[in-house]
Amino acid sequence: MMRKIYVWMLAGVAAALLAGCKRQGAAAAPGSNAPTIARAPRLAGPTSQAMEKEKRETLLANLYVFEPLDIYVSTVQTTPDGESWSRFSNGLMIHELRPSREGLPPGLGQRVTLTYIGTFPGSGKIFDQRDAANPFSFIMGSKDIVEGLSLGLSNMHVGAKRRIFVPPDLAYGEKGNPSGNIPGDQALIFEVELLSISGTAIEITAEDLPKFEPAGPPAPTDLTTPAGTAPASRP
Repeated sequence: MMRKIYVWMLAGVAAALLAGCKRQGAAAAPGSNAPTIARAPRLAGPTSQAMEKEKRETLLANLYVFEPLDIYVSTVQTTPDGESWSRFSNGLMIHELRPSREGLPPGLGQRVTLTYIGTFPGSGKIFDQRDAANPFSFIMGSKDIVEGLSLGLSNMHVGAKRRIFVPPDLAYGEKGNPSGNIPGDQALIFEVELLSISGTAIEITAEDLPKFEPAGPPAPTDLTTPAGTAPASRP
């Protein structure tokens, strides 16, 4: 009797070993001795922080990144007919026509809506304009707009009206504009009224800013027509 039990036990062990061998053989490809390949670990997706950083960098790549105009040294220049213009060290000049302190000035990346009359200094020739029935809207800092216009609006409040003198290097530079109605090395004057500001400003850091020392060309001498007459750009 004991001998039969011993034989049954040996048979059970042999069957278990045989079943294990069959399972191992099924895991490998038929007729192959290659080991099985483990699955590659699942790659983690980008974090929300990384996505926000990438989005921010994409936005900044399409904008002129600048600090508000107030960081530039300002002096006062008076024209022959008695108008006072604040001249900044980057060459930009501003003459206030109607001050306002409504809300905050627009920040980089916000949308501004305004009316404007664009003229050439000295001659007063109008090269473009938009009125309240057809206002102009753009994103502050957009590279589709001359940099000087965004700068000139950067310390302006809704409801204010001013003239902004934009030197050539902050306008269309040496080449002029693509449509050809503004020649190269041409300064511009924009008479603007800020109607509204919307959207969220992009917070910028020192690392985002271009590395340069604020400096500008000599004060322009062609802001007005001959002494004793009003600037031709005045509507």
